[in-house]
Amino acid sequence: MIRTRCLLMLTPLPFALACGPAIVPLQDETSSSSEGSDGLTASTSTSTSTSTTTASTNDTTGDTTDDTTGSVFLIAPDGGTCVVSDDGYWHCTRCDLWQQDCPAGEKCTAWASDGGSEWNATRCSPIARDPGGPGDPCTMMGSPTSGLDDCDLGSMCWGVDPTTLEGTCVSHCQGPEADPICDPATSCVIANDGALVLCLPLCDPLAPDACPAGEACLTTDRDDDPVCISAGIEVQPCGEVACSMGEACLDDALIEACMGFGCCTPWCDLNAADPDAACAAVPAHACLPYHEAGTAPMGLEHLGVCRLPA
Repeated sequence: MIRTRCLLMLTPLPFALACGPAIVPLQDETSSSSEGSDGLTASTSTSTSTSTTTASTNDTTGDTTDDTTGSVFLIAPDGGTCVVSDDGYWHCTRCDLWQQDCPAGEKCTAWASDGGSEWNATRCSPIARDPGGPGDPCTMMGSPTSGLDDCDLGSMCWGVDPTTLEGTCVSHCQGPEADPICDPATSCVIANDGALVLCLPLCDPLAPDACPAGEACLTTDRDDDPVCISAGIEVQPCGEVACSMGEACLDDALIEACMGFGCCTPWCDLNAADPDAACAAVPAHACLPYHEAGTAPMGLEHLGVCRLPA
């Protein structure tokens, strides 16, 4: 399982109509919807109330302010769902990617609630009429981080081209968060403060073409499997720096003269004629298995790292 922290950037979010925060009427209203060519539905509503006061939340505090037009609405500051309980107060929350607790016909997915290029929240989004499953091509509406795509429940559009808005559906991690499950040849990445929980493809960091163009084969935290990382995912630093392609992050006790909370070290090939040759820059290091015995994913049994012997 992978948990990540530092940012790789995407493109800005220009889309505004259907990707804003959830708006919930305080009074009765009638609603209508229109369906786009991609099967996604955008809803509009008109109030039947005679009230002339509008309440909206402050972006950071959630406090309400009044004006003198229209019905009363509340906008969730984090892009989540707002409901009014029996105590008469509004309660706003995000949806849960693990529980998929959105209404029927909708799914919980990641999006950029601030209109930026980083997934930073979750939202309920409509499920397309004929959605694609993991591995199928997909299309985003508005921008790569709008949270509006034509992938099915439990998946989202990934590796999206910022120009064509086309990508591939990838599965969310399944099972409990403490012990997530992904299909073979993928690993669970929990990133961006939990806004992303994705099964991303494993990769061989020693292979020159390990990942598609625009992605990097990295370990996003020490002891994690290398996966293909796209822009927009936060990557955990190794001590005070981020490891580059071709490097793994190991605990300081395993690296010669490492004074931080971890240091970067080269990968090496256990099956090479002279595996230790890749470690020549630090004579005290040897090429040793990256994974514990019997735990290496299929195809990565040869993967080693330059480190101090145990």
